[in-house]
Amino acid sequence: MQIKTNGRPKRFKKVLLTTLVTLPLLLGSTVSAGQLPDGQFIGGYSSDTAGAGYSNYPAGENRVAPRSALPDKLDLRKADLDGDGVTEPSYVTNTKQQSPWGTCWAFGALSAVESNYIKTTGSAAEDVDFSERYHAWFGYELDHGEGIQPVKNAVQRLNFGGNRNISATVLSSWSGPAEESAAPYQANDGDTESMDADWSLPDSLIRDSQSMSDARVQNIDFLPGTATFTDQENHQGYVYSEAVTQAIKQAIVENGVVEVSYSAAVSLPGQDPDESYMNLKNKAHYTYEYAMANHVVSIVGWDDNYSVENFNKGHQPEANGAWIVKNSWGSYEDKPDEAWEANKDKMPVDRQGYFYLSYYDQSVCDITSYQVDTDTDGLFAYDNNYQYDYLGLKSPDSRKPSEAGCSGMTANVFTAAADELLQAVSVTTAEPDCTADIQIYKVAAGTADPTSGQLVAEQKSESLPYAGYHTIALEEAVPLKAGESFAVVETIKNRDGNGYAPIERGSGEVVASEDETVPVAEAENTVRYIADVAEGQSFLYKDGAWVDLAKDGPDGVDKEGNALQTGNVMIKAFTTNVDSFALTGMSIEALNAEGQSLGSQQVTEWSKVTLPEGTAAIRLTPATEGEGTLTITAAGQTVNTETPVSKDLFLQDGLVFTTQATGPRGNNTEVSTYRLSFEIKATQGAGEETGTGSNGTEAEKNNAADKNAGTGIDENRTVMVLGAAAVLLLLAAGLGILYWKRKGSH
Repeated sequence: MQIKTNGRPKRFKKVLLTTLVTLPLLLGSTVSAGQLPDGQFIGGYSSDTAGAGYSNYPAGENRVAPRSALPDKLDLRKADLDGDGVTEPSYVTNTKQQSPWGTCWAFGALSAVESNYIKTTGSAAEDVDFSERYHAWFGYELDHGEGIQPVKNAVQRLNFGGNRNISATVLSSWSGPAEESAAPYQANDGDTESMDADWSLPDSLIRDSQSMSDARVQNIDFLPGTATFTDQENHQGYVYSEAVTQAIKQAIVENGVVEVSYSAAVSLPGQDPDESYMNLKNKAHYTYEYAMANHVVSIVGWDDNYSVENFNKGHQPEANGAWIVKNSWGSYEDKPDEAWEANKDKMPVDRQGYFYLSYYDQSVCDITSYQVDTDTDGLFAYDNNYQYDYLGLKSPDSRKPSEAGCSGMTANVFTAAADELLQAVSVTTAEPDCTADIQIYKVAAGTADPTSGQLVAEQKSESLPYAGYHTIALEEAVPLKAGESFAVVETIKNRDGNGYAPIERGSGEVVASEDETVPVAEAENTVRYIADVAEGQSFLYKDGAWVDLAKDGPDGVDKEGNALQTGNVMIKAFTTNVDSFALTGMSIEALNAEGQSLGSQQVTEWSKVTLPEGTAAIRLTPATEGEGTLTITAAGQTVNTETPVSKDLFLQDGLVFTTQATGPRGNNTEVSTYRLSFEIKATQGAGEETGTGSNGTEAEKNNAADKNAGTGIDENRTVMVLGAAAVLLLLAAGLGILYWKRKGSH
């Protein structure tokens, strides 16, 4: 099944996963979302620093590229990023309220996406608002038959929790972001407080998502974490990374707000804030020991000199420095002073909805930077997204993403839906410091070897400093014809030279969404992870040969023993439409010497056109399809289509029409040429020559024109052909009679 964004057979072989390894997604322990005493809400997230993407370097081995000089303090709400002494408008959207659901993961991701959109477009922050309800709802909606499918308590999916891997899958498939107006953060009856109200969204909405905003996410950097451990698996031996802190700061300067996860001080209904990590007076948070992240927020800036004295006595960070963090629990900015005064001592955020998070927090993980492509003058960078991996990074398998012996060579085969230019491909990595070799082949339809065709493009060792989802532009675009199959082949190696295969993997078994240790029968919420693959789509190079993942994709089991299903390779291909312009016909109006109309005919075939007697000039009206330019010449002169053309021009040499596409992309240089010759119908009198006939009545002129309407073919020539055909038929009939007479005499 060819999928192009704008029932598949499968046969699995159950074997233990060996060299095939996949990118991880941990939906591990989801902390139950709950109501704060002041009516605000937190929670609904799950992650694990040890396995949520393997985006860290080992402790003490951080090799982040050197960064440029950065200020001691920066706040994107009021920043001077270009150093000219002038504070730019805010790059941060307003503080939002996630209540009553556990959708912090959607708010954290879209806060970063909104900020990058503001930086990219120069939009005012108050004018930018993407829909968290849409994002969170379709995070648990099947897309093209793949994804996380809610089973039990599906209507409560907004409380299922999530993380950046779900966000990355939804956004990279171009399923959003949608404008807030398309799916406001409220129930269908307008209720904003009750979980019992109907918050559902129609399935059809996802098919319209690409036109719901003028933003598309094309790059997602899974930045290394500042909290590393010498014993990463058991989270022992904490080591703070200054180099990563600098990398995060640089990402904020270059791309805007970044998403971050941490262990929040409040997570259960009616619970007072846990003051062991949070200093409520100063709104300063510091987790002094490892704790699994349970909340997603966004970093809008930093302060290197934020004092350790602002954190709780007895458990203060090892040095000054903190991130300025935007939360999703609303704000008190527009509420009366007395309301804030009555609640501020128990609030883990300030009046604007912000708090400080120490650089040295040991729960910090999943730091993510999003970069968008925007609709500029009606065009995105790419028109089409060829993809199969709609489960993608939502996959539940949490295996290490690379192993010695894995070739790391995978491929997807696509078929062009129209004449297009292949401009870029995606590369998905799970570790920093990776490289990717990219090859593009033209292949036969149904090929079992994606490298069997013509190699038409190749790029070696694309450097990928961070884990995540990357769009790699091809050095030269590859022309594709409609119906033409092409293979995108990628070889990905990690910093140790080991390869790995970014392949989605599902599990048809029902599992608990809130906690993988909870028996399914006791779980409040359950889901399935659905992966599907058809023959001829995705391939893995293994043991010296290509394996079609639909035929012989190893399934294996996850770490809990649940059976896994092989899906597609996580490779996308991005194309632009080729500008098209065609001359589909021509209206030719005959005029007499006085400029009076003798009738019109529509020409759709380019040959000789017969005009009615008395024609002294013609007026041309071209019919075209697409966007482009049309040039008409006659006898070496350019013809103005608004002005009649004298027969002295068109009778001798005919007319030449040249067309060229000058559509929105300007990517078609092909020139098409059409030619027409003409004759004027002679009078019926003897001795009259073609082109010299006398004028007849108006009715005769119109009748003569009507006979040729819609053909553009010389009527006299047609009559001659028909006459010759009749003679041949009569001759054949006579020969047939003679043959049968002779046969009967024997």
